[in-house]
Amino acid sequence: MMKLLLTLFCVCMGLFTNAQDTLFISRTIADTPYAFYHAIFIDTAKNSVFRNRITEYQFDRYDSAIYFGGLQCLERPSNKQKIPRFKSLPRNWVPLFQYKGKYYTYHASDWCCIFRFRITDTTTIDHAVEGPEPSWIKSIKNDGHGKFTIEKNGGPRGDKVTIHIIDPKRGIAILQFPPSKYGKGLQILMVDANRAHLFPTIVNYCVTDRMEEVEFDGIDFSKLLKQYSSSLRIHH
Repeated sequence: MMKLLLTLFCVCMGLFTNAQDTLFISRTIADTPYAFYHAIFIDTAKNSVFRNRITEYQFDRYDSAIYFGGLQCLERPSNKQKIPRFKSLPRNWVPLFQYKGKYYTYHASDWCCIFRFRITDTTTIDHAVEGPEPSWIKSIKNDGHGKFTIEKNGGPRGDKVTIHIIDPKRGIAILQFPPSKYGKGLQILMVDANRAHLFPTIVNYCVTDRMEEVEFDGIDFSKLLKQYSSSLRIHH
């Protein structure tokens, strides 16, 4: 048992490619009732394998089946005009968390609890526990102050999403989803996947078990929106 534990420990440590890029928050090693290793750590590596997994948007066979099957259940909008592409609106979004006052991306123990959002030429994709759930885009509007409204035909999070880009330089935004027949509304802090490397990643790592997720700071969305509105007034 101890030999297995040590092997597991070495495999785990082998993933932490550079000790100077890793700051441990907690670690647990045990050999009863079975070999067990659990670590929560902050990964600051520029090319973190954990962060790359968060920002990865390639579909496997299961994802493709969920996505295209979902589209078949939705009526495509009759308005077939081309959806505009805005350079200031990123297409791929991943969640951003606050821990002890600082921002991090998060590699969860249970991968199903991580919500990601994607915008294609014709659809939006809510990528959560059920896989990539699509909606057809009806329209995208830009109010010129970092606020975008996407009208879509239903889906698990209603028929609209509002994106408030509160930090254009670092790609930080608040995404707001209204209540729908599937559940209550949602506000979530997210970051452009292409700029996720600007933030360290908190990793909740365990090979053998699903562990409790990290408890993050609460986000004061109203305060963040007011701060962004105030900065707009100052610069205008």
